[in-house]
Amino acid sequence: MRATAPLLLAATLCVIGWSIESAAAQEMQPGRWRFTQQTQGNGKARAKATTRCVSPAQAKNPGQYFAPSGRGCALTSNTAWVGRLSSSLRCQQGDVTTDVSSTVTINSPTQMSVSTTMTMRSPKGSGTVTMVGSGVRVGNCRG
Repeated sequence: MRATAPLLLAATLCVIGWSIESAAAQEMQPGRWRFTQQTQGNGKARAKATTRCVSPAQAKNPGQYFAPSGRGCALTSNTAWVGRLSSSLRCQQGDVTTDVSSTVTINSPTQMSVSTTMTMRSPKGSGTVTMVGSGVRVGNCRG
């Protein structure tokens, strides 16, 4: 089954957002953040990087900032302990069900890492994609 990178990125950011929101001890610092991910699935490896500006208001509520809207995803578990967060969510897009499990490690207010496994099932088959990624604050927002 072919995994879509946008769905993986959205689901991962969603899990990161919900997880970070539950870890009051570690706050995300506002500014420009660079998120990188390396994805392995279907025998192929892919790398992707995105840069986002996180405002002070968004940094105070990252769950709302990162959570995709209208994508058919629901948080199924969320456990937080100092510096580490574990979350799962289930997404439904048509006849495709996707379960995402993610562990986020917050290294500091300017660095985080994530490990994610995404399992997709549909009438056409199933597949698993793994992703490791990181986020780092790279400076102030432009403009």
